[in-house]
Amino acid sequence: MTLTLLQAVKQRTKARQHIAGERDNLSETDVLIGLIRVIYPEFSKPVTESTFKTNTSEYKKCKISAGTYLPFGVDSVIDSFDDRVKNEYHNPLKAMTTFVNNFLEIGTSADKDKRLVKALIELVADDESIEENRQFYSSVDGQPLLKNELVALSEVCLQSFLLGIWHFILVNRKDNLIGAATYLKWHKPPEEPRGKWIFIGPNGVSVTRNIKINIIDAPIENEATSTEPVLGAQPTEQSPDVPKPVMSPKMTVDGIDPKRITVNNFGTVQNQKFISIETMNGDINL
Repeated sequence: MTLTLLQAVKQRTKARQHIAGERDNLSETDVLIGLIRVIYPEFSKPVTESTFKTNTSEYKKCKISAGTYLPFGVDSVIDSFDDRVKNEYHNPLKAMTTFVNNFLEIGTSADKDKRLVKALIELVADDESIEENRQFYSSVDGQPLLKNELVALSEVCLQSFLLGIWHFILVNRKDNLIGAATYLKWHKPPEEPRGKWIFIGPNGVSVTRNIKINIIDAPIENEATSTEPVLGAQPTEQSPDVPKPVMSPKMTVDGIDPKRITVNNFGTVQNQKFISIETMNGDINL
């Protein structure tokens, strides 16, 4: 998933800003820390940056499944994350919302968010190792979706979609080394010493239908705090008709009156199911 996800990261700052000591906090290590905090909110940035940078590079290239600072091999961390996704969905969804806001480019003319969703759907559809009855917790209300439901989606909530994929990978594809061959297949080697590998992997081109991307535009809080929870959705493409938003029965938005939430330029959200998947098995690499 990390490989595909990196293609949707926000634009980096110019080199002169790095020289001046400014950081954009969008490096590959920053992105991985953001993903780790979705599953382990208390995770602290390692003091030894060089070691963590090495861990990040090797994890991305599927050379390791865990490392000195990578908690992916810690059963208690993964088991706890799995339990929260299945029983306290609003909490990991809130964490994924923070990740998307901090790192991903959404709603721009580049359509990075839409390309990301299509690429992941394409990967899931083509991965025969994923059983048809496999469940993905990618619905905005936390209900699981089957593989065939995921790959047929025409409207998704980006945060729920990515959360379901990340959960699937960590729980069902723990052996990251399986994806090593896929990494080589999806990249063009650098032409110069110490140059960067160029990503040539899936881009969702086989998914020709239009997919509407909805974005949660405020932090999610516990559904128990309100009897009329709301999902604020912000579309990434223009729509001539903007219907009134529909309240989701599972979530509220922190600090906003549910009756005043608006849906910008996009359709309504009403108990829609959204699915996401990741590949660690050779066909799908997040």
